Amino acid sequence: LLSGLCDDVLVNILSLVLDASDAVRTGVLSRRWRRLWARVPVLRFTPWPPYRICRPYWPDDITERNERFIAFTSNVLALRAQQSRDAAIEHLEISF
Repeated sequence: LLSGLCDDVLVNILSLVLDASDAVRTGVLSRRWRRLWARVPVLRFTPWPPYRICRPYWPDDITERNERFIAFTSNVLALRAQQSRDAAIEHLEISF
């Protein structure tokens, strides 16, 4: 089972996850997993579904979607800073 692995191995696995939202979602698995995502050194933020798949958008839809995406990204980074001050971000990728 994954939960039998040490935290460092789990953090390494989470850093391979495609998107930061997926890594954050693992926090619901158990108390042990609740803060592991905050130690992940690789964070990728991509809107879902990607804009190129969901056209056409009205300008207001794009603005609202961008605002939600920016708010989510900001919240994740702020929570990460609070929960894991000693874990460096080695790679940060934000795609629009």
